[in-house]
Amino acid sequence: FELKLVDVRGTYPIVVFELLNEDWKNTKPEASLRESYLASLEVAVEVMNSAGVAHMDLRPANVMWRCVGDTVQIRIIDFEDALKFGTLIRVNETLRNDCRYPFPHLGVVQVSSVHNSWFLAALASWVKEETLDDGFSTHMQTHHSALLAEMRTDLMECYREG
Repeated sequence: FELKLVDVRGTYPIVVFELLNEDWKNTKPEASLRESYLASLEVAVEVMNSAGVAHMDLRPANVMWRCVGDTVQIRIIDFEDALKFGTLIRVNETLRNDCRYPFPHLGVVQVSSVHNSWFLAALASWVKEETLDDGFSTHMQTHHSALLAEMRTDLMECYREG
């Protein structure tokens, strides 16, 4: 995995990957590839964590993958909502009630690797489901509370820091 942070006019960093051709897809992998998909996704999230970047919109549409032999290769795209670790954000009612985000309370939150972990847990839960036709947003609406409960300790530590 290669992560390049390019400073554009001294303002916003841009993450650059190679051009992805039609071999790449953003659908749920078939059952035989799910373990490899999740392992590759975990590595990609570790790369973001080591760069101090929280994607903030890690969902199937932004995870491109292809199979090369028995290995699934992953490329994460669409970093327009990405934030550097330590950035403070204010959680309003809209963010708090959006099932895509792990915000259990209102107030100021410090962005950290916990946010990448949240999205990774949500994607892993979705990928492990047996149905191929279940949309990610439907899955999140159904399983949001359970995922929050699983991550509550890490989330609350993160919010105490913020």
